Amino acid sequence: MEEREKKSGGWGCAIGLVLVVLFLPVLYVLSIGPVAWLMGNEATWWSEAFYYPLDQLAAHSKSFRDALGWYLEFWV
Repeated sequence: MEEREKKSGGWGCAIGLVLVVLFLPVLYVLSIGPVAWLMGNEATWWSEAFYYPLDQLAAHSKSFRDALGWYLEFWV
């Protein structure tokens, strides 16, 4: 009997990794809504530090600031 080589991982693993890398930034941006809802108006140092890139992007882009403001109003 010939033993066949089993392929493990391969393309399925690569596709899964690509999907994770593509969706992590989207999940990061979308996570600010539920965090704002849970915390109300009480911002903590870790939330300010964690969302600092979004804060800077909103400070420099009016369209992003408007979109982020709308999204946060939806949650809060």
